[in-house]
Amino acid sequence: KISYSYYDFYLNDETEWVFNRLNNFFTENTGIKIKKTLECLHIHKYITGNQFTKHNDVYYEDQMYNVGICLTDSHEGGDFILYDPETTLNKKTGNSYIFDCKRMHEVTEITNGERWALIGFLFLYNLDIKKPIL
Repeated sequence: KISYSYYDFYLNDETEWVFNRLNNFFTENTGIKIKKTLECLHIHKYITGNQFTKHNDVYYEDQMYNVGICLTDSHEGGDFILYDPETTLNKKTGNSYIFDCKRMHEVTEITNGERWALIGFLFLYNLDIKKPIL
């Protein structure tokens, strides 16, 4: 089941600082440099009854990593769970995370309130790495 709203958040002079902070967070935590910054992030909004069941985010062959920031923590439910190994991320406002786009994950049903998150999808062309040999 997939139910949530999303809004695109584009890179411009006023929003550049957000993209720079996300890029720096990614590089500091992975050691991988960003060679081409993202041009769009996505704001996900979940309200009571919304959820995103277990899935991965492999939509394109060169998609590599997901990076996100929790924007709210006053909701009930709405746990963000990563699998293999299973980990429930801390939903405290400002908590940031990175994971391989192939990794299964979900957002459990919101039982009260609203859950907001800022999400970015990094592709091979964004990163200063060569495509892995399979």
